Amino acid sequence: MTDFLLYFLICELMLLILWGFWKPSRVYQYPFLAGCVFALWAWPQFYRLHKSGAVPDPILDKALVMTILCSAMCYLGYQKGNRPIRKLNWAFNRERLTQAAFVLTLIGVTFQYKLSQIPEEVKGTQASGLPVLYVFLSHLFVFGFALSAILTVRRFSWGAFGIACLGILGYLETILFLGRREGAIQFALTIGMFLWFIRRKLPPRPVILCGIVVGAFVSYNIATYREAMSHSSLFKAGSGAKVSELKQMNVVTEEGTEMRNAAYYLAATETLYAFDLGVSHWSAFVWYFFPAHIFGLTAKENLMTLGGILHIGANAQIAYGYQNATGSTVGGITDAFASFWYFGCLEFFAIGYIMRRLYVSAVGGMFVWQLACSLITVFSLLAITHSTHVMLLCWVPVTAFLGSSLVYARAKPGEAKSETIPAVAGSREPRPVAGVAEASKGRRAWLVLRNPKGRLNLVPRRGRPAPGRPTPNERTPSRGAIPGRKTV
Repeated sequence: MTDFLLYFLICELMLLILWGFWKPSRVYQYPFLAGCVFALWAWPQFYRLHKSGAVPDPILDKALVMTILCSAMCYLGYQKGNRPIRKLNWAFNRERLTQAAFVLTLIGVTFQYKLSQIPEEVKGTQASGLPVLYVFLSHLFVFGFALSAILTVRRFSWGAFGIACLGILGYLETILFLGRREGAIQFALTIGMFLWFIRRKLPPRPVILCGIVVGAFVSYNIATYREAMSHSSLFKAGSGAKVSELKQMNVVTEEGTEMRNAAYYLAATETLYAFDLGVSHWSAFVWYFFPAHIFGLTAKENLMTLGGILHIGANAQIAYGYQNATGSTVGGITDAFASFWYFGCLEFFAIGYIMRRLYVSAVGGMFVWQLACSLITVFSLLAITHSTHVMLLCWVPVTAFLGSSLVYARAKPGEAKSETIPAVAGSREPRPVAGVAEASKGRRAWLVLRNPKGRLNLVPRRGRPAPGRPTPNERTPSRGAIPGRKTV
């Protein structure tokens, strides 16, 4: 049975990857990215655990079935969210956006520097307090870089470009010296998505394939890489890096720690009937945003477990005497199963639905959702490798910091058009936005029209065009297009 589930899973994931390669515009869409993560991160671990016998097959089968369901839900949910989000279609002042980008980037890079100056023994022993605050604030450069990057791609200016270069320093520290895979993915998606949303430029398929292969190789050897770079930093001129240890990197699969954790946690949850019905999301919220150094660690633990009702991470130890390794994750399939049994796969249906609506809004030219899609996509992938909590919790800093910056930079009535970014802006040529009509697969398609005021109008179109007539993606709306008409 385990062999059948392994082959079924890899076939399903290959279909998702082939779906992404079939059309170039799909390389930034969630089913393709999720398929790559499941195929390159989860499946090799399952295969190695099965061949080594490290996990009994009946326990491993539960995790395999849950993974099959969750990967399928990523695609099915994505197919249902084919309408854009019409809210927050604002115009923005470029100068105030540049100011906000500079402040966010400067704060983030500054606290990265402060974090690098903390002694290693303090980082390793202190679970809360100043290092945690520094880590939280150091992530602000991601928002600042996204703002400066989108401004640079839309219309080049030395100010926005300089801020983007400052943000690149933050990414160099995160990727090269801290060895954060999510940082590398975030950087690539931010640049690539903006070039696609605004300039309609996509990387060639061979480049994408090479990036996936290199990313997989580094991912399999990430523990070795982090150990070699653990005592170095960009702010220390790279001193302390053990470059000789990098020679130990080779083409092997991961040991399977994360999927072993997931398998035992799923089996223990079902054995003990310890389903939390989604309350674990509250526990994650308290863990990330409740300051223990102010209110005390005991108060935090009581609030997380609701006075002892939830035994977070203890089910596998109680049922099987298994305890996960320090620093390893359990995967998003684990907390989804722990909440609603196999029906927890619907959480990935919801994630796919949200990501489709963000993507359709972004390709439609909405500035706010272009930023949101480029930033949230990496968290939707972390929902697979870490936990589904991150997909919920990421909206807190995004709303607090990026949202407040956008409110500050919102254009006021009477501002010069040359100084503002309009509510809906496409590429240089006045053409419908590629990807919206293309994404609406089935009985109804949507034409994208822009009226003289620059607003987005979605006009439903039924059926296929007559032979010889241009398709919706090939049409060019006239300048005097009237909202609500089916013809252009």
